[in-house]
Amino acid sequence: MGVPADTDEITYEWLTAALRQAGALDQARVTSIQPAPIGQLGFTGQIRRLQISYDKPEPCAPRSLVAKFSATHPEARAAVHSLGFYEREIGFYRQLAADCPVRTPRCYFGEVQMDSGASLLLLEDLSWMHNLDSAGGSVDESELVIRELGSCMPPGGATPGSTTFRGSE
Repeated sequence: MGVPADTDEITYEWLTAALRQAGALDQARVTSIQPAPIGQLGFTGQIRRLQISYDKPEPCAPRSLVAKFSATHPEARAAVHSLGFYEREIGFYRQLAADCPVRTPRCYFGEVQMDSGASLLLLEDLSWMHNLDSAGGSVDESELVIRELGSCMPPGGATPGSTTFRGSE
């Protein structure tokens, strides 16, 4: 299965196949994809929300997804790819997310083309959840974030250079 470089390359057939492979679709087919930007275009990539319609109802079919593409500018994509950013993020969802004590979105598709650096992650849309502003929130919200982040650390704290998360030992 190829890696679409942007929303224009995500066809109904491609998305139907990706969602079937992920176990989210059985018989339904994608009949509409409405992309919308999320935030600003970043240096490392682009993020879009995909509103999806189907030809018949299915209980596990997502109504929207978050699509994370690699950078559109070839030089930026090459630089980010050379540092392994795309591979590591996809690796997190494949190898660590299931054991992470902090709620993470379900990954429906994740792949990097090693020759070009083109990558795509299709993630569960968690926009319904409360999101803190980067400037912070209330004291109670900040304490909750600190407790959740602390739950990711191994007992006794982190060892410098360690990449081990609790549950991944």
